[in-house]
Amino acid sequence: MNIQEVFAQELRAAMDRYIPTWTKNSNSSAIYGITNRKLYKWINGEDFPELDEFENFLGTVIHLNPLFSPITLLSLRDLYHKASYERNPQALEGAMYVGSGQSVYDITFNDLCQEAEKEIVVFKNWMVHTHRLPINLISAIKRNVRTRILLTHPSSIHVEERLRERKTKSNSEQKTSLENIREIILNNKLYTYNKFELRFHNFTPPFTMYLVDDKILFTQYWHATFASNGPYLQVGSGTTFGKEMEKTVNKIWDRSSAISVSDAMNFIDGLEERKWELKERE
Repeated sequence: MNIQEVFAQELRAAMDRYIPTWTKNSNSSAIYGITNRKLYKWINGEDFPELDEFENFLGTVIHLNPLFSPITLLSLRDLYHKASYERNPQALEGAMYVGSGQSVYDITFNDLCQEAEKEIVVFKNWMVHTHRLPINLISAIKRNVRTRILLTHPSSIHVEERLRERKTKSNSEQKTSLENIREIILNNKLYTYNKFELRFHNFTPPFTMYLVDDKILFTQYWHATFASNGPYLQVGSGTTFGKEMEKTVNKIWDRSSAISVSDAMNFIDGLEERKWELKERE
């Protein structure tokens, strides 16, 4: 018996125990958030649920019977994820390796932006000088797709730490990055689009993230090199992992400063090399 069959067997046992009337419902009813026909397919191994679909189903049956065992719930979730991995050994909860280095930003992220309909989020330290805003990202802003860019403020102690770690004595990289962004914003009049927002924060970012609708590209920060040089994974924004990343970014966004690129550049212009103001900007 494979793990998917075990999952199906345990799911039926849980329904028989905690929702014993489930077999009496018609195939067209959807009292569990899904039709009984679909539930039968899960239990018979003819179909396998998507993560969001499965979590919504569990939430519904727990509401129907608050006595649903937490141990059974944990067991079902564990079997579900193991079965998901068995079905696709290259993916864990939908996570897939999509490549390494600048091509992920220049090609993969740019391609996703072309199809964007709801939202784009860019969360990272700063754009390295080769990472200008992709053409499809600019087009999405002009289509009024909500676009948020969240970068590290030059005053953040994290900037100095990253420069020291990479044995770089100059803040010219960040200044060039801001110059590039300002030029693009002015040339394309992006400031006229009210769904485009740019903010700066003073926190230590745990990862680099590009979100486009329901897809997230992310990588962690690697020692002594740009995060963008490392490998990227793609996950769905509706997965447990994706939801936690979005929650983290939204918390930082809510506590960040809505200032202009020019203000950030003026801050850099007023600094002596390697002399950083560590006071958090209100």
